[in-house]
Amino acid sequence: TLVGDHGKFVDMSSDLNATTGCDSGVFSRTAGGAFAGRSSATWRAGSGTTGSVTFTLLWSNGPGASDPLSVAGKVRVPDTYLFMKTLTLTGPEGPCPPPSPPVPP
Repeated sequence: TLVGDHGKFVDMSSDLNATTGCDSGVFSRTAGGAFAGRSSATWRAGSGTTGSVTFTLLWSNGPGASDPLSVAGKVRVPDTYLFMKTLTLTGPEGPCPPPSPPVPP
């Protein structure tokens, strides 16, 4: 999901920024958008998140030759690439966090 009470990325390394208007997006903010070698971010589940959560991670080094920005000559990235990885984190069903146990009388 792009927005909602499903969680968001927090505690990002200094080379990452949150994507405006998209709780689940981060992007590289280094000069020219180049990957700095190692980036990190923590995803924190929202209070309405239960069960398994699936992430699809995409990363690239810029637009390919057929992208409109490249065709217009505005962006030139030699040897472009795009990778995708899907990860599923398994969590408990039910409220998050679970309700407190009953207090004995």
